[in-house]
Amino acid sequence: MPFAVVFCVFMLIPLLSSMAMSFTDITSKDLRTPFNVNFVGLDQYITLFHDHRFLHALGVTGIFVLVGLPITMAIALAFAVALNKGSKHLNAFFRAVFYAPVVASVVAVSVVWRYILSRRTACSTRSWPSSALPDRTGCTTPATHCPR
Repeated sequence: MPFAVVFCVFMLIPLLSSMAMSFTDITSKDLRTPFNVNFVGLDQYITLFHDHRFLHALGVTGIFVLVGLPITMAIALAFAVALNKGSKHLNAFFRAVFYAPVVASVVAVSVVWRYILSRRTACSTRSWPSSALPDRTGCTTPATHCPR
């Protein structure tokens, strides 16, 4: 029962209200008085399906869904099977390659923050007064990098 209530409040009601609004000429100005709008029926959908840019975007999206997703899923399945059935050395290599982006993003963020807080580049002192920043001389010694 709780799932049904949450589903209706956060999924079903917004979906149905959006569908109902698509048949009107509601704009952002009408949000205070949502019942003071005109019913336009299928006119907006007819206009939409006569727009060549929309049809092009619909075609590109269709190609992506029909071609791109199955290829991506097949490649992912092949990698999963290779990881599950391959040799131990090959498995270790693939797991390291797959996990590398996770580690690389943490390293990249660390490098950017170190650059921002560096005394040499002084990016932080251009934005904030130096009195607002603590003394960072202890950040350069190995003992303060990994506290024990």
